[in-house]
Amino acid sequence: MNQRCVLGKTLKTIVAGIGISLYLPVMGCGNPGLSQATAPSISHILPQTIAVGTQSQVITVVGNHFADKAAILWNGHALPTTVVDSNTLAGAVEGSSLAVPATVQLQVQNLQDGEQSQPVPVTVAAASTTSSQLAISSASLPGAAVNTPYAATLSVAGGVSPYTWSITSGQLPTGLSLSTAGSITGTPVAS
Repeated sequence: MNQRCVLGKTLKTIVAGIGISLYLPVMGCGNPGLSQATAPSISHILPQTIAVGTQSQVITVVGNHFADKAAILWNGHALPTTVVDSNTLAGAVEGSSLAVPATVQLQVQNLQDGEQSQPVPVTVAAASTTSSQLAISSASLPGAAVNTPYAATLSVAGGVSPYTWSITSGQLPTGLSLSTAGSITGTPVAS
């Protein structure tokens, strides 16, 4: 028996002197030379913990292999997602998803090929009964590029929620704005 497997070609088999030609649209055939999709992976999520009762929250997901059309999945349901770049996504979580304490599984799905990242837990935490000193806990924000959509979320530790964010001095680059929930979004028009 003589067989060969080629994508979209005729598969020929010769058995006992009888030739048979079949057209089979075969994908892969175990050929390591054919490319396979690479699943997205998450390196970190900001914020990883959200206070229960928060009205809405923008989540920033940083990782690798995010496609031009990707979605952040919140317990398997797609969030409205902005692709910042191939390593950064931003997704909006509605307050109804933050109403009760829970541990949520967050994933990234590339919509073209359906590949999904491994789930990463995000905690919707009950409000603490003790308050500590309020401090910004965002160590750094992803870099921005001129004329490229940007999204980042500030996070805070301590104090008593709900929190309201505002700019008390200075200003953001033209094209960016800060929401009262701590999301910096927009498209910077200058360096």
